[in-house]
Amino acid sequence: RRPPCRGGFCAAARQLAAAPYRRVTALLLLQWAALSFGWYGIVMWIPKLFVAYGAAFGVYEQAFLVQLANVPGTALCTYLIARVPPLQLLAGSMLGSSAVAVVMGLQTRLGAVVALACVYNAVSIMGWNALSDVSAAAFPTEVRSTAVGVLSAVGKAASGLSQIAFGVMFDRGAPASYILFAGGAAMVTGAAAAAALFAHLKRSPWVPSAAQML
Repeated sequence: RRPPCRGGFCAAARQLAAAPYRRVTALLLLQWAALSFGWYGIVMWIPKLFVAYGAAFGVYEQAFLVQLANVPGTALCTYLIARVPPLQLLAGSMLGSSAVAVVMGLQTRLGAVVALACVYNAVSIMGWNALSDVSAAAFPTEVRSTAVGVLSAVGKAASGLSQIAFGVMFDRGAPASYILFAGGAAMVTGAAAAAALFAHLKRSPWVPSAAQML
């Protein structure tokens, strides 16, 4: 018989699954899963999406432009993070990313898709930065490292799942718009979870850093 888990990680994990941390943990898990699934699902399949929209050459050069959009996105986030509470920035970024993905799925011209893909990456990268801040600030010191580790692991699992799911969709001949709508749906789910977390923290004075997140 295996001895019960009584180490530091196990003790912290049990705390995360119990009151008063349970709801915060669940909502942040959903946000990490949603952002990872939606972002990796679209951005990692960008070359395939461009081909689906008619790109005959320069696919990887165009994909490189999308990755370069991280730079202005990160710069804008650095400016906003000191002026907009991280949780609001997170919700706004995920909602904006969802809207861009849907609009991208409605396009028929490659040029518009490339431009919107750049916007999508720039907007969603702000969500990544805000999510990191929120995840660290939502938990007290004694469980913070465990919480961030668990959240990151769930995000990695969701990103891997998105690669499989979106790859199956492509292999089965799904239109590129379906891929984009699926990514957008994941993002709006994360935005809803961020809004629910905002409402919960307003009622939860035990969270030591709630004020700076709101």
